[in-house]
Amino acid sequence: MIVLAALFGGLAPFCSCEVIPFVAALLAVGAPLSAVMAFWLSSPLKAGRQQFCEQLLENGSFLLKWLMLAYLLEALLILYIPASLIAGVV
Repeated sequence: MIVLAALFGGLAPFCSCEVIPFVAALLAVGAPLSAVMAFWLSSPLKAGRQQFCEQLLENGSFLLKWLMLAYLLEALLILYIPASLIAGVV
């Protein structure tokens, strides 16, 4: 799997700003970390270094914003909704 991921990453027409969300999606669906890292490291860096930094900041702020919302909602659920009520629904 690692060899195939590295081969696909080397041949894929993605630039660095497209690889990061793709890697995040692969990890979200449960792809093995070793294969994802092989894909990521073998992907060519086609974008300029300035564009890479801009995309990194943009993607990082996007993820941070939604993760903060998710953690806030989780904290509110844990504090104010009893587990027995949720267990009764499922």
